[in-house]
Amino acid sequence: MTFAAFFLSSCQTVMKTARTADIESSMQSITVADLKVSNERITHTLIPSKDIQRGGLKNVKRAVEAEALAKYGNADVLLDAQYVISKKRTFWGSKITSIMVSGRPAFYTNFRSLNDTVWANPVFRGVKANRGSVGFFSNFKKGSKKLYASSSSNAYRKNGFAARVELTPGRAEFKHENYNEKEFDASILATFGYRFNPYLYCGIGTGYNYNSEWDSDVNAIPLYINGRLNFTNSKISPFLDVKVGYTFANGEFEELNAEADNGSFYSTAIGVNFGKFELALQYAVTNIDFISNGSPMWTGWGYSMYGANMPIESKVKSLGLSIGYNF
Repeated sequence: MTFAAFFLSSCQTVMKTARTADIESSMQSITVADLKVSNERITHTLIPSKDIQRGGLKNVKRAVEAEALAKYGNADVLLDAQYVISKKRTFWGSKITSIMVSGRPAFYTNFRSLNDTVWANPVFRGVKANRGSVGFFSNFKKGSKKLYASSSSNAYRKNGFAARVELTPGRAEFKHENYNEKEFDASILATFGYRFNPYLYCGIGTGYNYNSEWDSDVNAIPLYINGRLNFTNSKISPFLDVKVGYTFANGEFEELNAEADNGSFYSTAIGVNFGKFELALQYAVTNIDFISNGSPMWTGWGYSMYGANMPIESKVKSLGLSIGYNF
């Protein structure tokens, strides 16, 4: 029995473990910090006391890590920690004779409050993200490697397909030769396009334009190319919008006794995005020619005679407050 006890107490078992130390953190913390990691690894050996060993293996590891961090200028955390544990068998089990740890000490630096720039990141905010584009064409680019937040506001949509609708009531000045009237004007425009980055958007759009001077017998449908420049990538951002295109018109202008013909269309707007909504001041010019049938017509200054098929140039300059919605 004495020989057996002596034999068991003289055996030693060496175990090695390698792991990366866990850094406990909370995504709900209102404070963030940088982690400065040393380029050199440190090594420290501890012969644990009975009191330390009573806490188990995890307690022994924490003890050797604490001494190693204190030895290296009271560092905050030991990264990529690796352990070498020596044990010997005893009559009552096993006993840790020594433990050695090696790793990279690191310090927390630059503590600061969680500012708006970091908080806008959907990862920090917990916004549900999916792969693909955002908004109206949410499933158009399946398998895309870029992440888009489920919110469709401009703060999170960096690129991808998007749609927009604008309603612009305003005041228009209707001109042609000696005829000049100021009347109510309104347009509703829809644009479908692609946002290349947080600042640049291009699209193709169409809509409907109404002017009370046309006496509702003339329909004007513009088809245009739309370019937009956002000045910032934040949720609330000023922007500049330009549309250039062609107006398809049909119908008769009874007062002119003429038929409507096609013409050009362009507009400029400057405004502010408020997430899904936008508000802008828009100036638009619609050129529509009217083809005379050769009959006398009233021009506002008297009767005039136009030859058959003679074009009567007209222009509508409108200015109004545009209200838009981003899908």
